[in-house]
Amino acid sequence: MGWAPCVTSRRFCMSVEVSVEFLRPLPLGTPVIATGWPQDTRRRIWQAHGEIRGEDGVLYARGRGRYIPMTEEQTCDVVRYLTFDEGCVAPEEIAPYCSHDADAPDPPEGA
Repeated sequence: MGWAPCVTSRRFCMSVEVSVEFLRPLPLGTPVIATGWPQDTRRRIWQAHGEIRGEDGVLYARGRGRYIPMTEEQTCDVVRYLTFDEGCVAPEEIAPYCSHDADAPDPPEGA
């Protein structure tokens, strides 16, 4: 769920509260679709909701979260630590204001 406000608002956030309601057991190996969406990103604390459904539409879990947005500078610091796999949201889409230069310095060791 936390990615939903990050992608739409272009800043990372820190979790304040996350709650998940598990509605039924999820059989091992069941393909699922996890969906999250921002509910409110105009206030000091952002809200998002999400759900996990089977490919057949069966709802297995739903949740909500509250998040505090990071500054653009903090977001850029976090982006440097992440690995973005092919097919994922690109760092430029989340934080276009950050330097995504391959020659940028690496994060400090042990951090």
